[in-house]
Amino acid sequence: MKWGAPAPTYLQRIYTKGPLMFVPHYGDARFYVGPGFGQHNRIRYTADELLKAGCKPQEHYLLARIGMTEL
Repeated sequence: MKWGAPAPTYLQRIYTKGPLMFVPHYGDARFYVGPGFGQHNRIRYTADELLKAGCKPQEHYLLARIGMTEL
């Protein structure tokens, strides 16, 4: 990648519930994090937990995560 060039993005699974978006954790893509992670909370969720809570799966282009699998 050239300096100043846009970072590559990859199609990845996210989950939404209303206006909230849960994205894969940068350090471990097996877990998902919501708004405020790291600053206001340290809660990580599994895909099963998000589905049971009524979240809807979607696909978005995101920066690479450790352990990610591109869709």
